[in-house]
Amino acid sequence: MYIREITKPVGLNALCEDVERVCNNAQIYRWGIKPKHMIIPLDSGCGRTTFIEYMTDMYKKHGIFDFSGSLDDYVEIAVDGSSSRNIVKAFGNFKSAAMYRNYYENVAAIDIEGMSKYITSPQFVAFINETNEICRNAYVVFFVSGSPSRNEEKLIKKIIDAVGKNNIYMAETQKYTAEDICSIIEKTLEEYGVLTDNNHRFHAALMGMVSDFDIVKPKEAVETAKELIRFSEISDSKIIVSCKSISELTKLWSIEKEEAERSK
Repeated sequence: MYIREITKPVGLNALCEDVERVCNNAQIYRWGIKPKHMIIPLDSGCGRTTFIEYMTDMYKKHGIFDFSGSLDDYVEIAVDGSSSRNIVKAFGNFKSAAMYRNYYENVAAIDIEGMSKYITSPQFVAFINETNEICRNAYVVFFVSGSPSRNEEKLIKKIIDAVGKNNIYMAETQKYTAEDICSIIEKTLEEYGVLTDNNHRFHAALMGMVSDFDIVKPKEAVETAKELIRFSEISDSKIIVSCKSISELTKLWSIEKEEAERSK
């Protein structure tokens, strides 16, 4: 029985709504029809794996797929398009994960940014062949950069043409807001068992730090939370991150920033 709590990613509302829409129509997909594959413009470090974990958990909970053909509910790869050998090797990770069948059929997440420079190269044929094969059996999410280059746009079109426009779509994403980043920092601190000053002053200080130091990615938010813990206080065996912690980290970062600018 599925009992693990599913955590919804912060700041990826549009993508989560796509997943929830599929789950709300779960009965359709239990008849053997697969949801459309996705192409997602989302930079590395902006929650790709977190979203794939959420999607996989939701699809498993609602019975969109049975996930019985592999020990891995999802597999992530990044494609280096510099040679046919590299492409076949990358896609070989899916074949290796197919423990109980001759093909992998669960969730496949593919970073294709490294393929965009090679769309006119001979090895691109190998990429399209591997793409068609994995799309026949698995549910595939392709990742490109948040602001796709001209080459990435051409690559997206070629994938849609190969897979079929009725079988795949380009998803919408939004930029993370400062509020989203603050929520991720606070959530990370909570996961580490760290207490915070739960008041308006603390939140305002956190928002100021996020803005001043241009913290825009979830990965950066997680690292910020870890840095704040280094400036935490211990009280009654409890670890507390306060406004003082934010102030001390801000001072340190300001000094480092000034030194970096002087060295230039």
